[in-house]
Amino acid sequence: MPIIILVLWENQINKNQIIFLQSLSWLCIVVFLVLDLLLFYCFYEALLIPMFYLIGYYGSRNRKIQAIYEFYIYTLVGSLMLLLSFLILFIETGTTSYEILATIPFQQNKQIFLFLGIMFGFAVKIPMVPIHLWLPEAHSEAPTAVSIYLAAILLK
Repeated sequence: MPIIILVLWENQINKNQIIFLQSLSWLCIVVFLVLDLLLFYCFYEALLIPMFYLIGYYGSRNRKIQAIYEFYIYTLVGSLMLLLSFLILFIETGTTSYEILATIPFQQNKQIFLFLGIMFGFAVKIPMVPIHLWLPEAHSEAPTAVSIYLAAILLK
């Protein structure tokens, strides 16, 4: 975050941009601290709201709207796969706590299905080849500070 603020310091500093970048930082901290799958999912998805705004409003070229749509469509598909997998876990076990889920044995077929759903969801979000087509567009349209945050923190 200090590097991003230094990048913004060199350019024009916008109060809204700083607020959205700080909200991204706090949401990212919460994502790493929660011990519940549904809370993780909610905060992980909440990270996308400031990112959409930052790319769309402060984007640098004329294709920023297309970049936002690609970012939205790809992440929506990945989000739905994650949500479906988490809901199946909740229906099967009655809990979404990491600590309790670690102690519950699953049948091999369910494990494979849940693994594929969660892996596909994160493959879109991380992004992994061949589902990474939204990433070059988002990086090229985002301002430098947002691109730094996207590459350094959000994709991890």
